[in-house]
Amino acid sequence: MPRNSQQRALIGDPRNDENVIVSQIHLMFLKYHNVIREKFARSFEEAQTLVRWHYQWVVLNEYLRLICGDEAGDAALARPSTYPYATDFAMPVEFAVAAFRFGHSQVRARYALNANAVRDLFPDDPNAPRAPGAGGTGSDECPPPSAAPPGDLRGGCRLHPEMEVDMLRFFGPNAQPSRKIDTKIVAPLLNLPSSVVPDPKDGEAERSLVTRNLKRGISFGLPSGEAIAAHYGITALTPAEIGNIPGGGDGTPLFFYILKEAEIHGKGERLAGVGARIVAETFVDMLKMDPASFLVSAPGWKPTLESTLGEGSYGMVDIARLASRWKP
Repeated sequence: MPRNSQQRALIGDPRNDENVIVSQIHLMFLKYHNVIREKFARSFEEAQTLVRWHYQWVVLNEYLRLICGDEAGDAALARPSTYPYATDFAMPVEFAVAAFRFGHSQVRARYALNANAVRDLFPDDPNAPRAPGAGGTGSDECPPPSAAPPGDLRGGCRLHPEMEVDMLRFFGPNAQPSRKIDTKIVAPLLNLPSSVVPDPKDGEAERSLVTRNLKRGISFGLPSGEAIAAHYGITALTPAEIGNIPGGGDGTPLFFYILKEAEIHGKGERLAGVGARIVAETFVDMLKMDPASFLVSAPGWKPTLESTLGEGSYGMVDIARLASRWKP
């Protein structure tokens, strides 16, 4: 990842440097762009378009199909655009604060980064420093190049050579599987380290990502899962299916409802009902509102770069393989 003299990552959103795997995915796309610019595009603008359209195609035709299922994906593409903003898209809070946080249930406690390095997501001690001998971010808090590799996946510093991520361990037929989409969350996310939550406002409970998600839903006044099911005309989960959780007369918190819906009706493999509708429609609406997306400017477009998945297909594994060809 490109960094300045303080080891700050030179990226638009610093959250993409909070985790080694996420920062390496960001780097993968930088390399992907560079290969396309060097090998397949006549100009920077053409490279931009090729990168964006191939990624958009993967989101619509691989990601949404895997996460939401074909029915929800097809329905989102076929429905007329009914988003209330005529020109400016604003991400729905139901998506940002609840539905798209389904990924928290898929996070593993440990990951194999390459053939030799396996790392915990976070340290057992939430107050352990971010890297050997220090905590925080910036050159004063990062270890020297000669230091031993970190024992966990927190980011914010220059990558140790032993921690380089083999992206084919995350995308493609040999990828390590994620956890199920369900109501079970791994222990490290229930005790977030101080480098992630530096000053828990409500004590140790604030270290739980689940607690933070549920409280955020309350602060935004999100409707319940049952209310959105009624809005969509979807049969809601029964009290017996939801189980004994705090909800009161206002219904089930949307974040929990979507996870339980996936657990029961999606068998933990994909979203279902309310969750599938919100996620699929949000992604499709974002592309429908973008005049430069292939969905608007070239709706019949197909990927033009070589794919390992067969003619007319393209996936994240192809992005990872092409990015690996970049040599600075």
